[in-house]
Amino acid sequence: MQYDVIIVGSGPAGASTALHLAQIAPEVAQRTLILEKARHPRPKLCGGGMLQDGEFILQCLGMDVARAPHVEVKEAHFRFEGRGFFIARQPASFRVFSRDLFDQWLADAARQRGPQLVEGTRVRQVAPIEGGVAVETERETYTARAVVGADGSLSAVRRVVPGARTGHTA
Repeated sequence: MQYDVIIVGSGPAGASTALHLAQIAPEVAQRTLILEKARHPRPKLCGGGMLQDGEFILQCLGMDVARAPHVEVKEAHFRFEGRGFFIARQPASFRVFSRDLFDQWLADAARQRGPQLVEGTRVRQVAPIEGGVAVETERETYTARAVVGADGSLSAVRRVVPGARTGHTA
């Protein structure tokens, strides 16, 4: 199958891209493929704090973050090098999610709205071809008109973008 869009990575960036496509262009979402190297729920070392701005964006996509497992933080004091600030808001200043469960929640929501999600598939190479891009995985090669790199700092997609820096960035 020829896809319109291939999204590499199904974390928050990839899943929210798919959710935005499903809202803006449902016909494109039906011809969108998300490739994920791991399987959900996948372990993540980083935490999942979300401010009200992130909640608002997800609400605009029809997502209710209260349905994802989380802890509400009513107040927090942030300090760094002797300086800091305090926040306290009602009903909550922000929410903290378990990243593995939050990412699965987002990926499942994206899949339910049209895009196909293929897990356990590592992208080996991305190459421009006439009329689009070829994305080579361990299993097969997929083609699309466009590719979205949402696969982190060691992105397979970024390696093929002229002038893009590779490796971790701070």
